[in-house]
Amino acid sequence: MSPKAARHTWPCTRSMPGRLRLLAFLAVILLTALGSAFPHQARATRPAAPGLATLRIVPQVTTLSVGDTTTVEVLVVDAEPLAGVALYIDFDASRLRVVESAPGVTIASTPFYAPTFVRTSQVDNAAGLIAWEVVRSSAPYPSGTGPLIRLSFQALQPGEAQLRFRAGDTALISADSLVLPLTLEDGSLTIDTPLLCAQVLRNPSFEEGTAPWVLGGSTQVFNQMGHTGTHSAWLGGYEMGYDGWTDSLWQAFSIGSEAVNAELQYWYWAHCEGPACSSDALRVDLLDDQGSLLQTLGTHSGADADSAWHPSPVIDLAAYRGQTVRVHFELAGSGTASFMVDDVNVNICPPPSQPPALYTVHLPLVLNASSTP
Repeated sequence: MSPKAARHTWPCTRSMPGRLRLLAFLAVILLTALGSAFPHQARATRPAAPGLATLRIVPQVTTLSVGDTTTVEVLVVDAEPLAGVALYIDFDASRLRVVESAPGVTIASTPFYAPTFVRTSQVDNAAGLIAWEVVRSSAPYPSGTGPLIRLSFQALQPGEAQLRFRAGDTALISADSLVLPLTLEDGSLTIDTPLLCAQVLRNPSFEEGTAPWVLGGSTQVFNQMGHTGTHSAWLGGYEMGYDGWTDSLWQAFSIGSEAVNAELQYWYWAHCEGPACSSDALRVDLLDDQGSLLQTLGTHSGADADSAWHPSPVIDLAAYRGQTVRVHFELAGSGTASFMVDDVNVNICPPPSQPPALYTVHLPLVLNASSTP
């Protein structure tokens, strides 16, 4: 992509059928609306041309992803007092479409230039054309620099999409009904493929039971209370607790080395009755693949229990790119406080190509001996 948007200058003395057609229209409108205010006829040239006015697409260069929407303005720079404006803009209809910025509004005028007569205000998303022909028939006439219109574009597919003024039809008419010399500066939108993100934890809301979560202590999946759905993981909540009680819950996941974003968020609920459980705490850690502590992500005290669901902050894990790690919940203390955990989500962009291997928990084999009758 060129680092600069296209720029071209069209002096007012060049023959342009579109402009002359517009000029005839504007002359009729102005002379009809203003009567004797302009006794002379509109002219396509002036004896001594002033400095060039500029029409500019703003921003001239921008980048967005497929599905995103962006706002573009047409800015006039260094203009003499303006009575008439004609804007014709071609755009790549295969990559962009104009969408409503407000209900029923596709081309939005601005306070800088408020027209009193609109001849054309049209968007053709099939042909890729924007047409806006308007007149302001009474003072004050805007001058100097300001936005004329605003448009909202939605990106349809990747690639570079140009926004180009149609030079033969685009014009500015001064308050004395003369065509102004004009410089046109086009714009360019680069559309990227959307970043592919995925939630990589399996069974994040426990609706499928326990697997592949690894449960320690007396942790269980409870089927009558969830943040979403009906299930959640339950740690603690034992009537006869004792110091040193530990319940735990964890699952491993991989963060690809190419990951742009990696974020964790979970929901928790806590209930506490009596002084003993106020010292209980749910700690959330990030462990390496061998179970060693990498980072403590959060700590929730039984003293703050209010029997309501709360989201954790969104936690950035991008520092652990290229690793397989574990999100680990542990309730330590007396075990009398109840903590519920649900909707444990790890979103990675882009997701790793290979998930971590499933962990297998080996339980001791118990043989029951029986006597032979």
